This record gives sequence, C-alpha cells and structure tokens, in this order.
Amino acid sequence: FVEVEGLSHVQIAERIKTDGINILIDLTGYTMSMMTQVMAIGPAPVQVSFHGFPGSMGAEFIHYLVSDRLTSPPENADQFTERLIIVPHTYLTNDHRQSRREVYVEGNDPEYGPAPTRAEFGFSDDDV
Repeated sequence: FVEVEGLSHVQIAERIKTDGINILIDLTGYTMSMMTQVMAIGPAPVQVSFHGFPGSMGAEFIHYLVSDRLTSPPENADQFTERLIIVPHTYLTNDHRQSRREVYVEGNDPEYGPAPTRAEFGFSDDDV
C-alpha cells in the first residue's frame, strides 16, 4: 500500500507507472472521490472499472468492466467502451443504506433513524 493523498493526478500516475503496476482497478467510477483523471493518463497497461459505477465509463482508457449479467447484459456489450468481465450471480452486494453512509454524517437518517453503533455490529470501540 502506498499513501498518495496530497499528490497530484500526474504524480499518482507517475508513481503507478514507476512501481510497475500492470493492472489498475478503479473502485469509484464517476462517483464521489473519483480519481478518473489518473486513469485517463493511462499509467497501467490494463485498466479496469469495478464496483463503484455500475455502467460503462464511456472512456477508451478503461479496458474492462467487471459486472454481472443483470447489470450489464452480454448481448449489449456493443454499447460499452470496455470489454465486459461477467461474474456469476452479482458483482455487488449492497443496499441503499450502506451505499449512502454520508446520510449518517449528522448521526440521523430521516427514514431509518440514528447511525448504528459499532457494538450493534459486534465490534468493540478499539476493533479495526
């Protein structure tokens, strides 16, 4: 693991290339905290989109999209700029509350109430 917080997109791309990363996987897509600019520089020979954005990035610099048959039907592969990697079952197990943790910033979701505590998930305060 290499911490790149505070580095520019160009510096991050240079580090990826210098480190010899062969497969670079983007976990955000066009979502919050995205680093698409790094991928656009093309620092790795193979660049993959997975998990963060459930559709085509529409970008020639993303070579593959990991998805499932429901989200990205193989018969529609010609609609994607990426080559599809289809996983069995589903590529993402989640629900709307997990994907919207920012609603808990204030500690209270208008529909579901207060944020769950660590203890409710079976963790102590010092568990990592």
